Amino acid sequence: MIPVLLITGHVFALGRRDDGRLGLGKSEENSVVSVPQLVEALKNEKCMQVAAGTSCSYALTETGKLYSWGFGENFQLAAGQKDEDLHEPKICVLNKDLADLNGVLFVSGGGQHASILKQGSGPKKVKDSKDAVAASSNILPTSTTNGDSDKK
Repeated sequence: MIPVLLITGHVFALGRRDDGRLGLGKSEENSVVSVPQLVEALKNEKCMQVAAGTSCSYALTETGKLYSWGFGENFQLAAGQKDEDLHEPKICVLNKDLADLNGVLFVSGGGQHASILKQGSGPKKVKDSKDAVAASSNILPTSTTNGDSDKK
């Protein structure tokens, strides 16, 4: 599965359609899309980033809305209380104990998980993903070039 983001902000997909991983709607399982197709559910959104896990995908809009679709096991789609496949993109939500997902800056998908960077209410606000990377470099531990930790 390969999500493709054009400079216009439109998202296209190609690859295996299993479990809704392309976001193109319900179809025959095990079919393959060999020519990029527009993800129709996102045609009115301007997307700034796409990410793919093993069998799911994510799209982040310019307004910070996060969409997910594909294989829905282990809640990696952030689709609320249901743990099911999504054949078309759906806005991500979290459970009632966590904040909503507006203001997302960056998303990354994995095998059966997602990592989501969201602007918080901490002391340093970030404007975009470049600022987020710069801010995180000030708080994450760093290692030396040879992999050894500093000895003092």
